[in-house]
Amino acid sequence: MINHIRITKVEENNAYLFYDFLPEELDLEIPNRFCLGAAYDSYAVGVIVFSVDDVMTTVEWLYVDEKYRRKGVAARLIESTKELMMGSSVMGLSAVFPMENEDMNGFFEGVGFGVFPGDVSHTVSMKAISDSPKASKMLSRSTKDEIIVLEEMTSEEKGQFMAFLKSEIASDHLIYKCDHKYSFVAYKNGTICGCLICSGDWNDNINIDLLYNKSETMFTAVSLLKEMISAINTDRAEKQNLHFVAADPEMIDFVTYATGYKAEDMDPAPTSFAVIAL
Repeated sequence: MINHIRITKVEENNAYLFYDFLPEELDLEIPNRFCLGAAYDSYAVGVIVFSVDDVMTTVEWLYVDEKYRRKGVAARLIESTKELMMGSSVMGLSAVFPMENEDMNGFFEGVGFGVFPGDVSHTVSMKAISDSPKASKMLSRSTKDEIIVLEEMTSEEKGQFMAFLKSEIASDHLIYKCDHKYSFVAYKNGTICGCLICSGDWNDNINIDLLYNKSETMFTAVSLLKEMISAINTDRAEKQNLHFVAADPEMIDFVTYATGYKAEDMDPAPTSFAVIAL
């Protein structure tokens, strides 16, 4: 353990001190996403990144310099995050990580979290999708849906979309931490009929946070996926992966339907879910 760890909010004026500890693609400008940095003896030694919605704070990234691990730095970052949330409407702090990571399981249990089996995450590479005859056939179909990228929506359109999310899935918080460049909204006859929301592309992953299809067919969902894949292929290499946690079995069914890949072909990886009440 080391004493006198100083915790500071990472902002534009001091972010350069912590760049070595953050994923290159991490966007700290996204609303409701925050970053705290830990310093010891004038040196940056760790960071935590978390997002906040109405009821939960989610740890998105936690990293400590190898020389300062197991010395209380990560615990201090967690404690500072909890202190920052005290007095707010947030009810708890949570994190999701690979179940095979025994160090993370032990750490979160050690700082008071309950750790439980989570959902299974899945990954499909863009190259695999490009090489799949099934995917090529499905994604070449034309559609009557109008697809708009979230990045290009007007303020009024975003307001309508947030109302749609609240009405259909009882929450609009995903819009605050998503990557607007790879998130899309589908319209049919001027009415919103579906959406695809993605976040962060750390470690070559495009994370699918929500795929919602209001219609009874899968055509709208396929159209949304088609637009996202097209956007990725426009400015990124095929080394990119689509990554998602399938809490809903229908998500697996859809990806199989659209790409031809079954669940066992999607690099399934069990996750752990850590949570603590505030």
